[in-house]
Amino acid sequence: MADMEFWDKTDFSYSVAGDDREIELQVYIDVECESSRTLVASFQVDSMEMIESARIPLSPGKNHVPFLQTVRIVKPLVWRPRGSSGQPLFYHFSVVFHEHGTPCHTIEKRAGIRFLDPRQKGKMFRINGETLPLTGCEPDFALEEDVMSAALTGNLVRLADTDPELEMKLDRCCVSGLVAALELTGKTGLEKLNSRPGICFYTAGSGSTGEKLYRREKQNALFPFFSHDKLNLWLKNS
Repeated sequence: MADMEFWDKTDFSYSVAGDDREIELQVYIDVECESSRTLVASFQVDSMEMIESARIPLSPGKNHVPFLQTVRIVKPLVWRPRGSSGQPLFYHFSVVFHEHGTPCHTIEKRAGIRFLDPRQKGKMFRINGETLPLTGCEPDFALEEDVMSAALTGNLVRLADTDPELEMKLDRCCVSGLVAALELTGKTGLEKLNSRPGICFYTAGSGSTGEKLYRREKQNALFPFFSHDKLNLWLKNS
């Protein structure tokens, strides 16, 4: 596999543990390889190096390899959606790969840290300890970021895992403070979706292929799952 093709298929994902006092990030390298190889990579938060050059051993086939070192952030910036008590603050996470001591490839992502209760008891959606009325909207993602944000009439958007522009739309959701509910169709595995930090939660119809996918792979899921019925209840009571 040529280097350009290899880097095009290389991604990173992360998991978050903790609360608004302190979080711990576990970062993973996600890539499929034809043969064994070892990467050297560092991890940055807002251009500040948090993990220095670390060796990432890869095996033939699919890889989801963690950095041995985790990252702790005290009093993290919290992403708050439209209609809540704050702003959609976010970080820029970067993984920089090195060859012969020189950076050769970089992956950057906007990442909003938020805290959802996976149980979500009651008739209203809760995020970051707040009850948030949800109003569905259909943003025009073709507009410039600031123009799109100014034209928004709600704070919830439903997206599908099959959307070819999903990466761009989730990035816009992060910046604009939109709660992104990702419809699972069963065509995309959760491990791949985990690398997209703009998702707030997954959704699918009862008994659908998407729901079955989540139940089957939920041990790999970074985001909670709520049924259409639960989502519609939140919208009805907002």
